[in-house]
Amino acid sequence: NIIVLFLTFETNIASRRQALQLGANGYLSKPVDLNELLSAIATLLQ
Repeated sequence: NIIVLFLTFETNIASRRQALQLGANGYLSKPVDLNELLSAIATLLQ
């Protein structure tokens, strides 16, 4: 399995919904806090 985590400047719900519908496992808006990114990665790797 390939994990897909979107890191984007888009903050609207429609963009998040579209990414998840396309198969993304996660979605973070920039600027991304390092702890938030590491937490998302750890969660996705479980």
